[in-house]
Amino acid sequence: MFGERHSYVAESLANLGTVLRVKGDFDDAQRSYRQALEINRSLWGDEHMRVASNLSNLAGTLLLQRDVEGAISLLRQSHATCSRLVGEAHRTCTNVALNLARALYEGGRVAEAEALFGAAAGRLQDASNPTQRAQLIRANIGMGLILRDQGCPPEGLALLEHAREMSRQRLR
Repeated sequence: MFGERHSYVAESLANLGTVLRVKGDFDDAQRSYRQALEINRSLWGDEHMRVASNLSNLAGTLLLQRDVEGAISLLRQSHATCSRLVGEAHRTCTNVALNLARALYEGGRVAEAEALFGAAAGRLQDASNPTQRAQLIRANIGMGLILRDQGCPPEGLALLEHAREMSRQRLR
């Protein structure tokens, strides 16, 4: 109906990628995300939030496939684009930063991960906002794990317990 190179087609492919990723079909999810990325790049160029979103989704799939370095590379691109286009404080940019921090942590780049988790937690002061609450939970979990790994169990445990309590309140 719209042709092969339309934003609706790209969005449908991205949504399909998400469904496939949730089902555990990572190879097909990756293909769908790459097709969506290719279409969006052809329509909008590299400096567009849809491209940044496609990069982040693809990176999430790579991370599930244990391609940590590939995920980090794509998340760095996505984060840089988000930062330029909407700023660090935007919810999408914060999500990408948290995804990048997680990938860096899994890749053993703890200092970089800690900086990103800490910066995100510092920006997320309004825990009454549902989006920010979910992001703050993720930031606290990341910082808690890092502190635990660095031999600061009481501080790490406190952050993890706080994240657990926030999750209980959010999810009942």
